[in-house]
Amino acid sequence: MNGKNVFRQRFTRIEGLSSIRRLPRIGKIKLGIKIESKTKKDRQGNPVTYPKETNFFVCPPEIKKVYGDEPKELNIVFPVNDPEVIFPQCYKWYGSSKGLKCRGDGINAIRLNEDTGEMEERTCPCDLLENGKCKQRASLIFMMPGIKIGGVYQIDLSSYHSIVDINSGIDYARALVGDRIVFLPFKLKRVPKETHNEGKKQIHYTLQLELNITAQELTKIQEGQRLFAGQNKRYEIEAPNPEDDINPSLGNEETIEDDDLEETEEEIKAREAKAAEKKAALAKEYEESKARTAQLKKEIEAGKHDIKPLQEAKVISQDKQEEENILATESQIIIIYGAVVCEKCGTKVYGYKCSKCQNIDLHIFSEGIIHEPSLNRADFDKELKPTLFPGKLTSVEADKIILWWRTVLLKRKEESKQEEAETIEPIIEGTKEEKIKVAQEIVNRPGKLEVKDEGALFQGEKIAEEDIPGSSPANAIPFKSKAR
Repeated sequence: MNGKNVFRQRFTRIEGLSSIRRLPRIGKIKLGIKIESKTKKDRQGNPVTYPKETNFFVCPPEIKKVYGDEPKELNIVFPVNDPEVIFPQCYKWYGSSKGLKCRGDGINAIRLNEDTGEMEERTCPCDLLENGKCKQRASLIFMMPGIKIGGVYQIDLSSYHSIVDINSGIDYARALVGDRIVFLPFKLKRVPKETHNEGKKQIHYTLQLELNITAQELTKIQEGQRLFAGQNKRYEIEAPNPEDDINPSLGNEETIEDDDLEETEEEIKAREAKAAEKKAALAKEYEESKARTAQLKKEIEAGKHDIKPLQEAKVISQDKQEEENILATESQIIIIYGAVVCEKCGTKVYGYKCSKCQNIDLHIFSEGIIHEPSLNRADFDKELKPTLFPGKLTSVEADKIILWWRTVLLKRKEESKQEEAETIEPIIEGTKEEKIKVAQEIVNRPGKLEVKDEGALFQGEKIAEEDIPGSSPANAIPFKSKAR
C-alpha cells in the first residue's frame, strides 16, 4: 500500500445527496411601492401608507445597476426542474394577524387551531374563499446569472392572470425540451392586461414567462446537447422562512397585483369626484327632460300640436290596427276582381282560373282591375301583390289598390291613346287627286313598307298598284263632303 494513501478514506460521497447544492434566497423583487397619505395618519401620528402597483419590477440595488431603475423585463433561469419548487402556489388565509393561519390546495388544507396552537387538517375550499378573505398566492423562485449566482431571487404574487400565464410558460417550455428546464434562459415580463374587479375596469401589469432560445438551440437541446452552463447540475432551494410570509393587507407591497391593489386617497377622491360629476349631469338631464315634457303638455292642451296623449294615442293605434285587419267588402272585391264565375262549377273566381276545379273557362259578367290589359308583372310584384291572396285581402289594401288604379292606370290609358294617335296619319284634306297624291307620297316614304322580319310572309313580293291606298275604287280614301 502506498504510504501517501494510508489515511485516505474509501467512502467519501453519498449517492443522491453529495451532489445536491442548496441555494439561499438573496433577495426579493417587488411589484409595487408604498406611498404615504398627505392627510390621513395612524394612532401614533404617522402618515398612513398605501401600497400602489407599478408597471415595472421594483428591484434590489444590484439588479438596478444592470437593468436600470424601472425594468419591465428580466433575464432569469431556474435552478431546478420541479415546478412545485420554483413556483409553489396555494390558497392562504391570514385573518387579522400578521402571520399565516391557513393554507390549502383546493381539496385539503391545514389551519391553525388558535385554542390549541396546533395545525389541523380540514377540507378546502371553505366560505373564507367565497367572501374574499382567503386567496390564491404564489411565489416565483429563480436565479439571475448576470447579477449573482450565489442564490435565488423571489417574487410573491396573487394575480389570477399571472399565475395562469407563468404556469403556461413553464409547462410549454417543459413540453418543448423534455421537462429539463434547468438553466435554460427565460424572459420574465410585466405586460399590461385589462382586468375587471367588482364592476371596475382596470389596467394591471401581470407577469408573463417566455423561453428565450432560438429554434436551432431548441433542436440541439432536444438532441441531448449541453448548451448552457449548469444544465446538468442539481440544486436545492433554501426553505422559506415562515416569518417572511406576511399578511398582504398590512401593507406588504411585494404582492400588490389585481384585486390586492388598494386605492390611494387621491385616487379615491378622483373617483368620487368623477362619480359625483356624472350623477350631477344625469340629474340635470332628467330635470331638463321633465321641463320639456311639461312644456309640451301645455302646448298640446293649448292646441299648438297635433299630438295625442299617450292613452289616446294607444286607443287610436289599436283602432287603426283593428281597422287594418278588416277584410275587403263585396263591392271592393268586384271592383278589383270583377264579377266572374266558373262555367263548370259556378264558383266565384278571383283571377284567371277557378281555385276549386282549376277550370279556365270563365264567365265574366264585369271586368275588374286585374283584367286591365295594360297591367304587367311588375304591378303584381308591387301594388297588386295583395290580390294574389284574395282570402286575406283587407279593406285598407283594397282601397289602396283602387286609388292606385284610378291614378296610374288611367294615366297609362291616356298615354296609350296618345301613342296610338301619333301613329295614325292625319285626315287628308283637298280634292280627290290631291288626296291620291298625298297617299302616294306616304307610301313612297323611305322604309315605310320595308320588311324587317326575315321570317315574315310574302317577302320580296312587289306591291301592286291596287295595293296603294286611293289608287283604285276598291281602296279609295273616303273624304268628307255633302251628300249629293
